[in-house]
Amino acid sequence: MSFDKNYFINKLEENELKICIVGLGKMGLPIAMVFSNSNYNVIGYDISKQLVEKLNDAKTNLEAEPFVQERLTKSINNGNFKAYYEVNEQVLDADVFVIIIPILNNEQGEQNLKILLDLYEQISSKLNKHALFIQESTLAPKTCKKQIWPILVKNSDKSMTKINLD
Repeated sequence: MSFDKNYFINKLEENELKICIVGLGKMGLPIAMVFSNSNYNVIGYDISKQLVEKLNDAKTNLEAEPFVQERLTKSINNGNFKAYYEVNEQVLDADVFVIIIPILNNEQGEQNLKILLDLYEQISSKLNKHALFIQESTLAPKTCKKQIWPILVKNSDKSMTKINLD
């Protein structure tokens, strides 16, 4: 199966594209607000239950960031943003996943990918067949090709197309 750009073009034109932002910290939440204030359906996912509950009550965790509170309130009020702390049907139904979670290094300077790889294990078996992943976290070269892609292929029952993994 090849990448179906027409699927995404149609979703964009019909304003039906569902975007999941994974990681709602100082990078993820502003990205979510840009999309949701552009009238896209945005699903937020973060492992922090406390943060998710706060965001769903239209209270930002980034008070010092300009426009975030205003955009969060607008997004909640117009129904374009909802956050979850568990992977569920709403999260898995997204067309686009923007993954922007912190990747920590150990004392030897090696990346600890456990949280990231666990996330891919958790979501990869029940994906929308057209799911597009945008991996925003800073990773060592070849991490997507050698560690993330094999998880997606192993756990998915759909044919998948690899695009620019280097």
